[in-house]
Amino acid sequence: MRAWPRAVLPFALVVCATGESRSLPQEQATTALLNRYLAGDFESTVASVARRDDFDGLLKDLDQSGAAWADGGPPAERSRRALAAATFALESARVAADTGDWKWVQQIRLNAPGTVHLPGMGNQASSAADAIWWKTPPKLVEWGCALLRRDAEPSVDERIWHLAAVATVERAGDFEFLVGSPWEARGNVKDEFEHLAHVIARFPDEPRFALAQAIAIEFHTWRDGFRLARAAAFDPSDAIRAFDHMSKDEAIGPEASLRLGYLRLRTNRVDDALSLFSHVQSVTRDRYLVYLAHYFSGQALEQRNRPGDAEREFRSALATVPRAQSATLALAALLVRSSHSTEAAALVDGSLTTPLAEDPWRGYESADDRFWPALITRLHADILQGAAGGQAR
Repeated sequence: MRAWPRAVLPFALVVCATGESRSLPQEQATTALLNRYLAGDFESTVASVARRDDFDGLLKDLDQSGAAWADGGPPAERSRRALAAATFALESARVAADTGDWKWVQQIRLNAPGTVHLPGMGNQASSAADAIWWKTPPKLVEWGCALLRRDAEPSVDERIWHLAAVATVERAGDFEFLVGSPWEARGNVKDEFEHLAHVIARFPDEPRFALAQAIAIEFHTWRDGFRLARAAAFDPSDAIRAFDHMSKDEAIGPEASLRLGYLRLRTNRVDDALSLFSHVQSVTRDRYLVYLAHYFSGQALEQRNRPGDAEREFRSALATVPRAQSATLALAALLVRSSHSTEAAALVDGSLTTPLAEDPWRGYESADDRFWPALITRLHADILQGAAGGQAR
């Protein structure tokens, strides 16, 4: 198993041209998009990207001309232009991920030394390790990362960009982009990104990057998809050690405790889970964490056949985030079983009122993506203010 850069983890693991410019050559059209983005036309530029049908072409254009564009202005503008180009790539990655695949994991077959056949290209081959075939969205993220890493000293704005990049990757639920593939053999290890390795090398004291490592390990425990069903190969020990070590950290301790508690719940350590959820409720006012601590407590108490206490927890969750559907449906089910169908129906009807309420449980698997709105707003402001150079960490 690979050794990780220094962080707070103690163990070795510590994962088309636009419609209006179709007459321009593709490279010029991409440069035009970068110019618009730099000028602060963020929303419209991203909307133009969303209308494309060729994200591979966008990546190719950035590979060919993006760095030169970043370096093409006055020397004093270089940092701002690099931040703009990297942030443009990051927003493009999110758009591309919404319309296509993030990666493929496929078995490669070897018929003869040096001859690789993908599935469907013959069945006379011997099996080899699965290989990761990265699609355009993660490559766009890594392009922006590489552009910003050209500076010897990282800036404050680069830190914000990497937090936004982690949010984007966690939105895709991809642990392998963040930490590589330490659990499985891969047929193309040289193609792994191990994004957090070089991020932590530049920002070794940022606790959320260390937490992202642990969350990536937690993602790996959902081998059959992100649901409550336990996978045949479910082994939470690495994630438990990571979250347990981080649970005392002032900045990330409440979230580490919450995720540790949920792992305990998944492994039927219900009393331990309840203790951790109670701790979270007492040490943070973060509505996202408090809601989930109450919601998970309700689930744990149902397992203990304590419906009255579970009902109290679900109601507390809804007092924290009114109309959130996960706690609403859980509470409604309890009420129906206790012959309070009228209240249950009213609760469900209320949860369907538009606009729908945010639901922290729906955001649990995407982790730091809940910070995306604030992070992208900060990046946009720094691009406009010309503050991309920041102060060296």
